Amino acid sequence: MDEPKKVEPPTVEIQGDNDPPSKAYAAYYRALMSGDKDELLKHLASEVVKQADEKSINMVIELTQAMNPTTLNIIGSEVKGNEAQLKAEGFRDGAKSTGLIQMKLEGGEWKVVKDSWKGDMN
Repeated sequence: MDEPKKVEPPTVEIQGDNDPPSKAYAAYYRALMSGDKDELLKHLASEVVKQADEKSINMVIELTQAMNPTTLNIIGSEVKGNEAQLKAEGFRDGAKSTGLIQMKLEGGEWKVVKDSWKGDMN
């Protein structure tokens, strides 16, 4: 399998990771941005891990490192039972993005089900 291109991972700053789901997302995001696949997989929900293959993981890491925010602020978290939704905003090179993150409690640990980031068009 092709490994992601070896680039210096961007430095990531994360704020607002005060509750357990937010802390788990911060750990996932740092692993993703640093390209640490083993650590990344620890933070993904089991159904996501089952669907992921080596090539798609490498592609996600490469795109994320190139495009996702490097300064991140988790601005809201709503926990309902075993599920949580986080809202975040971030910046990269002055461009603002907003993120929506779905989390799930699995085996006593918060795992990432999905995160999506959109650049603001303002």
